[in-house]
Amino acid sequence: MSGTWGTDSRHHYSKDQPWSADGVFYCLENRGGGSPSPLLLDGHTFAPLLSVPSSAGLWDYRWHPAKARARLMINVNSSGTELSWVDATTGLKARTWTLPFAVSGFGSGEGNASRDGRFVALASASRLVVVDMDPQQPYAPYPNRRIGPARAVGLARDMEVPPFDVTARLYHSPPGPSAFSALRRPGARRYPAPFAPPAGLSRGRPDFTSFSRRIPMQVSQILTRQVETIRPDTTVREAAQRMRSMDVGSLPVCDGRHLLGMVTDRDITIRVTAEGRDAANTPVHHAMTPDVAFVFEDQDVQEAAKLMRERQIRRLPVLSRDKQLVGILALGDIATTGNDRLSGDALEQISEPTHGRSQPHA
Repeated sequence: MSGTWGTDSRHHYSKDQPWSADGVFYCLENRGGGSPSPLLLDGHTFAPLLSVPSSAGLWDYRWHPAKARARLMINVNSSGTELSWVDATTGLKARTWTLPFAVSGFGSGEGNASRDGRFVALASASRLVVVDMDPQQPYAPYPNRRIGPARAVGLARDMEVPPFDVTARLYHSPPGPSAFSALRRPGARRYPAPFAPPAGLSRGRPDFTSFSRRIPMQVSQILTRQVETIRPDTTVREAAQRMRSMDVGSLPVCDGRHLLGMVTDRDITIRVTAEGRDAANTPVHHAMTPDVAFVFEDQDVQEAAKLMRERQIRRLPVLSRDKQLVGILALGDIATTGNDRLSGDALEQISEPTHGRSQPHA
């Protein structure tokens, strides 16, 4: 492609992810007289590939974090009145939402969507709203638009937007207006605050970072739903290869969405390698652990953390009440809730050595 480099060519913002979720594209803004802008570069060689069409209307935007939607960007328009999913390669809008008030982008430019790309919290200087961009059962799917009620920002109780737990840190820095330094949902990545609070900031200046610790939180709010599973008749070799390619130590063994057990790298070592079995001809159901600990999606996160501590495990399958696998809850998911004590206690117990353990487990 043809064009000219500007004097200020950089990705959109230092706290954004410049790569698409699958690593194919790297988005760069070609500022300072450069054209075209924004640019999509090859995510590996950084060679310019194509420009994002102006019809996309990008203003405050982020790559969609899900690999299944790696070509999409989540965008707030320049007036702050419309949220959309935009195909970065074509400029076409896949989904749109009209917002109940004009927002300051993603938390004054500092925020990000939840790590599964489902929720986003948007705010002005005085109000906050949560948008469910990808409603799941029992809610009707998009184009059903689930936009939470606008909440005035001021007291901690006003920050709760059921059924989600959205936390923010609000600092008042005279003489300027209020500004959000972080807007996140449990399960979303944390980003550093763009500025430090003014000296002497204490009374009358609310800090909501610990607010989520006082609100009961269900496992469904922080679990990872996009879970790779394996069938019981798959060979152990294939299971090991998939673990390696995914950089994980365990896989749920399922018949459809019915959980039969878990197979771990430890299971393979003890039940296949140590017994001299041929991994290429041994089915997973001979190596898996059938009776595994699990939690239901509507259980409290504290109950899940307690189970992790008691069983000394870092990952729990999550089931619906009809016993169908809906996701995985990892210790790292609990760490994103902001309750450092809860996740820290679980990690401390899990890290303690055990003696006489006879059964491999997830």
